[in-house]
Amino acid sequence: MENVTANSIYKSQLFRFEEVSWVQKDQIPNLDLAYDMLPLMEMMEAPDKSEFFYRHRTEDGWEKEIF
Repeated sequence: MENVTANSIYKSQLFRFEEVSWVQKDQIPNLDLAYDMLPLMEMMEAPDKSEFFYRHRTEDGWEKEIF
């Protein structure tokens, strides 16, 4: 099996979507991310947390809880 690198995983001759790229972790907050991506990433990295979900919709948005 040949060596697989980050560059070889996403190479394609044809694609119809946005280009995929790798960024440094400290640059992630500067990107145009999906709503709540930063709190979700924080939860995934926290050893004392295991779930992130939206309990119910409130008048001005979603009420979220992190467990």
